[in-house]
Amino acid sequence: MQKPIGTCCLCVPMHIGMQCLCVYNILYSFVCMVALATQDPRLLNGGYNRYTAFWSGAWGTFGFIAGGIGLVGVTDHRVNWVKTYNYYQYVKCLIAVMIFVMDMYVLVNYCESWISRVESQVNYNPALERVSMNNLCQYTRLAYITGFIIDFGLNAYYTYIGYIYCERISHLPPHMIWFTGKSAAFEGFNPGVGEPGKLLFRNTAAVKVEEKRHEIVSKSMYGAVV
Repeated sequence: MQKPIGTCCLCVPMHIGMQCLCVYNILYSFVCMVALATQDPRLLNGGYNRYTAFWSGAWGTFGFIAGGIGLVGVTDHRVNWVKTYNYYQYVKCLIAVMIFVMDMYVLVNYCESWISRVESQVNYNPALERVSMNNLCQYTRLAYITGFIIDFGLNAYYTYIGYIYCERISHLPPHMIWFTGKSAAFEGFNPGVGEPGKLLFRNTAAVKVEEKRHEIVSKSMYGAVV
C-alpha cells in the first residue's frame, strides 16, 4: 500500500520554517540598514569595540539579497539557491563570534578605566563610556555573555535547520511506502540510502540501497528482499 504524499512528512514543517527564516533575514536587513545610517549601536549586536561595531550590520544588509535567494530556492526546491542562503548563515555566525571576542576583550581590559583614559576623549565610544561612567562593567559583561549565548544559539539552530533542509531537498521527492504496523523509524529518511524516487532512473542506486539497507532496519523486520 502506498501512502500518497508528495514530500517527506518531516520536510513539510521544515519547508515552512525555512520560508519564515528567509523572511526574517529580509526584515532584519532593514534594521541593519537603519543602524548603519544612524550609526546607532543599540540596534546592533555588541558595539563595545569600535572596529567591529558595525560588522554585523554591514553583513546583515546582505540578508535582503540572501533571504530573497533562499525564499525562491525553498519555494522552487532549488538546491544551489538554498546552499547560497546557507553560506550567508555560516558567515553570519562566524562574524557573531568574532564580534563577541573583540567586544569581550574591550570589556575585560578597558571597561573599568575607560572613563579616565585620554583615549576616551579622542576615540568616542558611547556604548563603553556609559557603562564605565555608571560602574556597570561586571553587570554588562554578564548580561552580554548571556545575550550572546541566546542570540548565537538561535542563529546556530537556524543555520542547522538550513543545512538539514538542504540535505533533504538534494534528493528526489520521496514516494514513501506505508508498512502497516511499522514504527515511524522504519519509514524514516536515511541520507545514506536517499529517496526511493531515484531508483526509477538508470544507475547503480539499487545496488547501493541493498548494501545500506541494514542501516535502516534489520532484514528480520521486513522479510526477504525481492
